[in-house]
Amino acid sequence: MKRVPTNVARPENRFVGRASELSTLDEALVESRLVTLIGPPGVGKTRLAKEIAAARAQDLAPRFPAGVWFCDLSTARTEGDTAATVTSAIDAWDPARAGRALLVLDNVETVIDDAARTISGWLSASPALHLLVTSRERLRLEGERLVELAPLEVPRVDEGGKSTDAIELFLDRARGVAPSTALEGAQRRAVDELVRALDGLPLAIELAAARARVLAPTQILEELSRSTALLRASRAVVPRGQRTLDETLAGSWSMLTPAEQRALAACSVFAGSFDVRAAEAVLEIDLDAAGDPASGSVLDLLQALRDRSLLSAVEEPSGERRLVMLASVKAFVAPRLEEEARRRAQRAHADHYLSLIGASPENDARSGRARIALERANLLAARAHALAEGRPRDALRIAIALAVLSSSMSYGWSRELIDEALSRVDRTDGDSLVGWALEARGSLLRFLGQAQQSLAELERARAIAEQSGDSALLARALIGLGNGAANLARWRTAHEALERAITLLGSRADRFFEGRVRTMVAAAYFNEDRLDEAAAHLQAALALQRQEQDRSFEAMSMTSTGVVALSRGAHTDATVALEEALSAHRELGDRHWEAVTIGYKGSLALDRGELDRAKSLLEEAARILGELGVRRAEAIVLGHLGHTATLRGSYDEALTHYRAALAWHRLASPDYEGLVLGAIGALSALRGDIASAEASFGAAEQALAAYSRPSFVVALELGRALVDVASAERAFAARDMEAAAAHEARARGALAAR
Repeated sequence: MKRVPTNVARPENRFVGRASELSTLDEALVESRLVTLIGPPGVGKTRLAKEIAAARAQDLAPRFPAGVWFCDLSTARTEGDTAATVTSAIDAWDPARAGRALLVLDNVETVIDDAARTISGWLSASPALHLLVTSRERLRLEGERLVELAPLEVPRVDEGGKSTDAIELFLDRARGVAPSTALEGAQRRAVDELVRALDGLPLAIELAAARARVLAPTQILEELSRSTALLRASRAVVPRGQRTLDETLAGSWSMLTPAEQRALAACSVFAGSFDVRAAEAVLEIDLDAAGDPASGSVLDLLQALRDRSLLSAVEEPSGERRLVMLASVKAFVAPRLEEEARRRAQRAHADHYLSLIGASPENDARSGRARIALERANLLAARAHALAEGRPRDALRIAIALAVLSSSMSYGWSRELIDEALSRVDRTDGDSLVGWALEARGSLLRFLGQAQQSLAELERARAIAEQSGDSALLARALIGLGNGAANLARWRTAHEALERAITLLGSRADRFFEGRVRTMVAAAYFNEDRLDEAAAHLQAALALQRQEQDRSFEAMSMTSTGVVALSRGAHTDATVALEEALSAHRELGDRHWEAVTIGYKGSLALDRGELDRAKSLLEEAARILGELGVRRAEAIVLGHLGHTATLRGSYDEALTHYRAALAWHRLASPDYEGLVLGAIGALSALRGDIASAEASFGAAEQALAAYSRPSFVVALELGRALVDVASAERAFAARDMEAAAAHEARARGALAAR
């Protein structure tokens, strides 16, 4: 078999991943004679092109029998340079006689306009010739097929331990210089964080991995967090024949116009992705200051930077297209932004995101957690800039807006954001913004299990609302006070506060928050074991939430609907509602209520006697709630885990769970304290420790005496029945028939009541 003429040799190190990209590129070469592989510096265009070229050169049934050729144009600057480079790579190059060949032209961006004319001529001269071009921008020729190469997939924060191409590349290159490199425990977590910080950019990952000869992954990550010098590696750690990341970026920078350079540098103030409107807010300030009539519009500049692969595009589930700057590009261009220009850009950036959330926190929930989540990184950057510039009120406003993300991030995280800004604000009587901060802080403290501190902050918020005449703040403070009272089993106080909030919201025609409060009222009724009233309020809440398109609370109401069904023993209805709710919580990114719903699925499994499934679900719920700091919900789940362990015969494990739950319930939900003490008593009875059981039941009765929780009282009586059964057996063994009969009668009575 005749071999295909070629000058292509695969590099010595292993090609990692890119299976779908190889397939896409191969199909493109079948469908088009001119394929341009575009992407940002360091994304791996050259390596992918060499891999596909080497594969085609080794085809058993050659698709390109006239040859597969690779030519590097990185040093070419003119049309003549392009022709000379190809001629030097391919003896007696004549495009008219090229035949069915594949010509790979690498780094065409260095001579883009001249190369386009040359390539157009070659394609016209040779109808069988195919060209694969790598470039940071397109050629803009008729018939050109674009294939855009993105960075490698990296594991998401919630996908710890997942193997992706980025992880595999790091491991392969690290073991090339340090064969003993292992990815376990902290080192594996460090690599996950490292490849995320490097945006999955192959060249950056390879440069980082090359440091494994002297540094462990945790140390590499620490070095990167302190400085981007790791991305500016010397030739000592770069494979022979490969350019450093600095060199590739410097080449791209040099090809930009002054206006494009200023725009790219100004975009470095963004954190994460940003939309065109945000870019206009930042860049128009810079354009006005520069006074360059040749700059063009902001949209023109963004298009130019996107065409040169220095800005990437990401598409949100909504279909919205946003721009993002890779970390390596940002590290290169940020120092090139002059100090005065940086101050202008940062101020414009902060002002834009402040305008996005609005002056009053009243509408934060309505604007949607999805929008605030999308802009989280930029809002955090704007907050940091506001603090640095001595504008704590702006920072506080942003922190309050970010609090809607607490159920996805963590409640402690949100409280710290508010506390830092609030500590710098000069407080005056009737300051509405401070009132909103106290309301948010009070709600956060409730979830964190600090019940009394929560109520104190909410009372301060209510006082400010009444003093300032802010009815929206007053309604929100009443809602917080109602929820706090319900957690402490102060049912009358809870209902009074929540009903007053509903009246106030009705006077404001605020059906959005009325729907939310209906869900909270239902929760209070549920906690009193008034299931019919709870179900009725949930139906009213769902109607309002669907009308107002409040998907977040609609999902919460569905979870509560499932819990009511579970309490009634309607397992099928409970399953349907909980599954629907769980899907919605995950779609919305609400980890708090995702975990709560998973916990109740565990309770459902427990009711059905599926102990292994119950244990798995409850452990997952407890883990997430612990990470978020939702202490009351975590304690409830720990109690269910204790019950599961008891039924499994793992008494020590059960006691550990019960004690952990008890510690939080004593702080945040005293009615549950009695329930858990009763469970500990039942556990003691099962172990034959009747004295300890009696002591626990006595403490449980005392804890429950002040609260109306019929189901908890029944649970306590059933626990006592275990003691009576054990005591009856002992009395019978001692031939004390009267005592045995009394214990047996009390046990039968408890079971009959159940």
